[in-house]
Amino acid sequence: MARTKARAHSAVRIDQSNRRNDDEVLHGHMCRIENGEHRGELATFVATLTADEDGYPETTRVELRRDGRIVTVPYADLTPASPADLV
Repeated sequence: MARTKARAHSAVRIDQSNRRNDDEVLHGHMCRIENGEHRGELATFVATLTADEDGYPETTRVELRRDGRIVTVPYADLTPASPADLV
């Protein structure tokens, strides 16, 4: 039985040059958490913890705007913050 070696991949840093659509949160930018324990909170996307096979984030670390805590949330639960969110 042949064994296959797991392909190592590094996480993609999401920015204007590689975002897949306008709904993706850019690394270092403000976002809104849409689901889970921190639903409705504003945060800053600070790190990718796990990535899919293409290197795009699956699990992220964000800093909550309200109190500065660092929490872990699925990347799929993040949306870009609107200008109205930031006032």
